[in-house]
Amino acid sequence: MQTRNKGVFWGYKTEITIATSKGTYKFSDHEKSGYGGKIIFELPFNTDGSVNYVDITFYNLSKAHAEVFKNKRRFTIKSGPEELFGKLAEGTIISHEEEQRDGADYSIKVRCLVGKDYSKDAKIYSYASGSKKTKHSFTIKKGEVIKWNTKKKVKVKLSFRKGTKSSTIIKRICRQSGIKISPMDLKKDKVNKKAYTVGPKPYSALKKLAKACGSKLYYRRDGLVIDSFGKANPYKENIYLDETHGIESMTINEDDDGKTTYSVTTALDPRIDAGSVVYISYDGVKGWFRVLNGSHNSDAYTTEFEAKKID
Repeated sequence: MQTRNKGVFWGYKTEITIATSKGTYKFSDHEKSGYGGKIIFELPFNTDGSVNYVDITFYNLSKAHAEVFKNKRRFTIKSGPEELFGKLAEGTIISHEEEQRDGADYSIKVRCLVGKDYSKDAKIYSYASGSKKTKHSFTIKKGEVIKWNTKKKVKVKLSFRKGTKSSTIIKRICRQSGIKISPMDLKKDKVNKKAYTVGPKPYSALKKLAKACGSKLYYRRDGLVIDSFGKANPYKENIYLDETHGIESMTINEDDDGKTTYSVTTALDPRIDAGSVVYISYDGVKGWFRVLNGSHNSDAYTTEFEAKKID
């Protein structure tokens, strides 16, 4: 792969928009006129499949601003240096609290769900016709009785016969639940030797199926993916980082099993997300890496992440 997109790390700014029935409100930390206040957020990301939440604190507000931050309203965070400025996340406000300072000065802390939490989706079923028959009769007069039967569609658990490929099951679950996965890269398309019944919930079933196929189901900022970690560049990213382009520090970690990972701190880079492919050249270490987890922080405008080297 080529190394490119080094980026220029200066001119940092943050913009957060909140959508309401009356319009969209924009809060920023760089406006020369109008609202321009301090905004602090920490946005995590990971490849373990857990949903992410972001805590955002808005400073230097008036009490009137509190009306904007209502639960269930949609938000979008954009942040980064001038040349790389872009979307970090979008989702839904789930809670907010106000704090008054110095009389008229307010700060508001907002907790938001990033993306959608599919883990809470209800069970999915298949519908079977004729599995429940009901007999009916009606007496017109003595000796004359009309009889008939009706068939009722009933919900049954979504099941698959033995020999069904996992990719077939995954696609069916997605179709019935409305969950979208792109891309879907299975390390192996496991054939189920026994009949397979989906349960208890679609997201849990998808995680288990992906794991059985040697892959991971996890969230990126644009939605769910299934990743085998076998492709060199599944998201078509070419991010280059070194001492003069982003990296502030890096440490090497080794666990009890001898597995090595790298903890990297860079200037905030909105291109970096769960599973991103990054080329690193720092302190004698060079090569391509896959991002496992990390966070973006606007307080010091940094991105911290843990990565493993691609062999």
